[in-house]
Amino acid sequence: MKKLLVTGASGFLGYNLCQYAQENWQVYGSYYNHKLDSKNINFVKVDVTNIDELQTIFKQIKPDAVIHLAAASKPNYCQNNPEDSYKINVTASGNIAKLCADVNIPCVFTSTDLVFDGLNPPYKESDPVSPISYYGEQKVKAEQEMLIIYPKTVICRMPLMFGIPSPYAASFIDFFLKTFREGKKLSLFTDEYRTPVSGLTAAKGLLLALEKGEGEIIHLGGRKRVSRYEFGNLMAEVFNFSQDLITPCLQKDVVMAAPRSPDTSLDSSKAFQLGYQPLSLREELEQLKNKI
Repeated sequence: MKKLLVTGASGFLGYNLCQYAQENWQVYGSYYNHKLDSKNINFVKVDVTNIDELQTIFKQIKPDAVIHLAAASKPNYCQNNPEDSYKINVTASGNIAKLCADVNIPCVFTSTDLVFDGLNPPYKESDPVSPISYYGEQKVKAEQEMLIIYPKTVICRMPLMFGIPSPYAASFIDFFLKTFREGKKLSLFTDEYRTPVSGLTAAKGLLLALEKGEGEIIHLGGRKRVSRYEFGNLMAEVFNFSQDLITPCLQKDVVMAAPRSPDTSLDSSKAFQLGYQPLSLREELEQLKNKI
């Protein structure tokens, strides 16, 4: 089996990707703080901001492909810690592109729908980027640098994701479920729209991009544009909780460190044509119902 190096393997998406990829790859997952245990996945401790450590891992593993997920992915953290997050989100990404270029292996990078300001959705790959937060700016910079350093890099812009959490990284629906189970009220935005997918669907999309993409940007959003309020109501229905527990609120009324785009819905037609097949949100939630 060919060797796949996944950075950020202990995160939500990294965990889901490693679990799925092990069917067809010898998977090596890098982590920084949180080591996972898995019989079929090789976990290696790496500080992705340290070029020497990255070079050593590449020499030791000799990967046949890399999917780079490691990131400071919380917008508020990036807004409050721009220098530290830049090292992770931009500098490390450029270094990984260089290392992949040196040995001419496939490289996939996960960016975000937050590279857009949310004023002209749905967004195609060809639409101009317009980030309004440091996190979005850093991801744009990483996209640009990686494609300059290694033009074969595939940039996958990811939507809001949900599903089975890693032992160290929750999915946003974990909080929804906890609140429902406690019978407490859950306030959800009616004015923030995304095109969510499950972690498993996202993992399948990334491997498809690894197989079929080269030197391009691919959006891996879901088929349906929903607000968090609409998503929460659907989730309550599928998981058999009362929708009366959900109350509407407005994102614009909540003060956060990082500004938020109101609607970063992705047009993922390009990925659909490649064979990317997200289920409906109802089907995704039905599949998760007995797993979380």
